[in-house]
Amino acid sequence: MKRLSSFILITLFFIVATSSASFAQTSWQQVTDSEAGFSIRFPGQPTYQTSTDLATAIQTEVYKFFYTGRLLRITFAPFPEPVRTPAAFSKVYSEFSQQVVPAGGILLRQQKLPDGGRQYDTVVKDPEGTIYGRTRFYIRNSIYYAVAFEMYSQDGLNEHEAEQFLSSFHFLNVAPRGKATKRNSLLGATASKKSATAKWYSFRSPDGDFTIEFPGKPTYQFDSSPTSADSFHRYHYFFGENIFQVSYREFPEAITRPEQTLRQAVEAYTAHLDGRRILRQERLADDTHIIESQGVSDAVPFYSRTQLYVRGSRVYYVTTLTSGLTGPNNADVMRFFASFRLL
Repeated sequence: MKRLSSFILITLFFIVATSSASFAQTSWQQVTDSEAGFSIRFPGQPTYQTSTDLATAIQTEVYKFFYTGRLLRITFAPFPEPVRTPAAFSKVYSEFSQQVVPAGGILLRQQKLPDGGRQYDTVVKDPEGTIYGRTRFYIRNSIYYAVAFEMYSQDGLNEHEAEQFLSSFHFLNVAPRGKATKRNSLLGATASKKSATAKWYSFRSPDGDFTIEFPGKPTYQFDSSPTSADSFHRYHYFFGENIFQVSYREFPEAITRPEQTLRQAVEAYTAHLDGRRILRQERLADDTHIIESQGVSDAVPFYSRTQLYVRGSRVYYVTTLTSGLTGPNNADVMRFFASFRLL
């Protein structure tokens, strides 16, 4: 069962490349950053990150949100020197038109927007596919704001999705202030409530053996193997910091020996965690087995939770994987597990 381990650590991180997606939640979540002087809307609760240039001590801040094959983000930071003259503005725009193009990519077009910003369309190929991007760049009070929408696609940028995100960016009618409250408080309880009540995709398996809710329509993948025990059926969806997945394998012996089959599945799962640390392992009253673990993949910490079930000849694995260990979308994780039903 070592394939199960590689499936979680590798496949889950990179399934985003070729999947198609629609906006899952009908009610987007607004981020209002009074300190930075803007508001913007995301499909779900974004991740907030900072980095500091050691040479200049300037802090760059980012809000970002992933969902199947898409990356939405806003990056902002002050300039080392004030940008006030026409010459200074021209220089910054010229430099950014080069920096916005990914390594090996192409600048397809650039334009000046009616609101004074600049827009750049780019394309680049990587091992997973073709990435189309659109970035809007603004300068205000010697601070730059780069609002970007990127997606894997074979047919170019989805104009509707890009516009829905990019056009949600607005400056507040106040100048950016000094230090303010923690960014987490900007997202607060309202966002969590919206996440818990937003409309998700109700999924019923083709065999009619289970139902579950995903943030959007899941992608199906079948990993074949000469032996049925190593063949893996999975339905997955990437949303925010989380990957949501339901998968199952066939174990004919489970029909007559369900207890033994579940025990063996748990032992095989925990025996091949590849350096991950088990945080919790527990069997519940309803014969569900929960395994929580944490580890690092490609220098990125992650937290994983899997619930195992046996029904008929199948072992089911209901899994979430969260990058960053303490992601902001825990309400989504709890909703996903609570919605799973075996029929």
